Amino acid sequence: MAQTRERRGGLKGVDPAVMAWQAGAARNEAALSTKQRYDRGRVRVRLDVPEAVATGLARAAATWETSQTQLGAFLLAWGLGQLQAGDGPLTEALQANRQWSKAINVKHDLLIPEGVLGDA
Repeated sequence: MAQTRERRGGLKGVDPAVMAWQAGAARNEAALSTKQRYDRGRVRVRLDVPEAVATGLARAAATWETSQTQLGAFLLAWGLGQLQAGDGPLTEALQANRQWSKAINVKHDLLIPEGVLGDA
């Protein structure tokens, strides 16, 4: 069954050749909104985290008056930078909290040690 598309302007039944041409047409970069330009430089990542981590992130974001997404991205980047720089305590914590995974696509699971989040 063919999918019909309706444009907001009410134009129905746009020719498929026209739709294909529009999809390949160059965009006017000057016409993009600030948010559209900002979003082009971002990649969405989905993470499954324990509830205590999500709660702690929400609490910290409220304290720092920023979004959870921005704080989470900052903390991930900071932690990754520390790991790549060979941060001793972080590397030791990773080693100490690895266990063999039952999943076929990863070799190890990482456990978040109790007390990492304090009273969160």
